[in-house]
Amino acid sequence: INSPQILMLSGVGPRRHLRKLGIDLVTDLKVGYNLQDHANTQAFLMSLDINISSNSTDEDNMFEFLIDSRGPLASIGSLTSVTLIRSTQASYPDIYYTFSYFPVNTTNALHYGPIESISTSMQS
Repeated sequence: INSPQILMLSGVGPRRHLRKLGIDLVTDLKVGYNLQDHANTQAFLMSLDINISSNSTDEDNMFEFLIDSRGPLASIGSLTSVTLIRSTQASYPDIYYTFSYFPVNTTNALHYGPIESISTSMQS
């Protein structure tokens, strides 16, 4: 995060912009023109009304896939939807949402470990 700022303070960036700020030029590059920082957040939702089988190798799921091409074996894994939308500040899609499901008691899910420097406390 703030990659363009760090680069420009180090002298890597557009010559005219760095000169205006009094920063010695190291390399003249279009820093920040195609900025794609990847901020990420996670939200976990749980439904008590929907039952998704945690065993996608049982006979019922195999039969459903072979006969109707449906069921857990027809999915591409945990990723179920991808959405690209445009915020009011951009003329191109700049927000990328992914929606995933993980069955209850699954052992084959993504592991999210602790991330240093990111606080889990709420701040106002």
